[in-house]
Amino acid sequence: MLDILDEAEKLGVKRVEACHNFVSIHMARGLKVFYPSLIKCIGTSGPSLHTRLVKEIRTAVKEVGGVTILALEKMPLVKSVVYETLRMDPPVPFQTVKARKNIIISNHDASFLINKDDQVIFGYQTLAMKDCHVFKNAEKFNPDRFVGDGEKLLKYVY
Repeated sequence: MLDILDEAEKLGVKRVEACHNFVSIHMARGLKVFYPSLIKCIGTSGPSLHTRLVKEIRTAVKEVGGVTILALEKMPLVKSVVYETLRMDPPVPFQTVKARKNIIISNHDASFLINKDDQVIFGYQTLAMKDCHVFKNAEKFNPDRFVGDGEKLLKYVY
């Protein structure tokens, strides 16, 4: 990222402007992948969720006087729906990396030693996010999963 900002400065683009453009482009690409999943999850959840979301959004926006970060902080259901959508349908489902040091990876049943530079580690996010040991009814979309005490589960959403 810093190389890109350095190059932008050499071309006469202000560093802050180049950073803004870089973030905006990548955010747009990410939303292009994520947005259809979000609409599908909300759309198939029915009018009860729609009504609750509308009420929460309108109340928060009215309370703070606009669509702001502060307003978003007052929308626990909206945040929960977004995280639950990310859990159900992660926009980047596969990751690979080569181990830079010896590490032990553990799950609920066993531990595995990965030797430095020995193996490629493959992660399938969709499977990890539907771990029934962590998430009750893991295969089912639950818009309230991360509301209240459910916020403790956010540490398992990658």
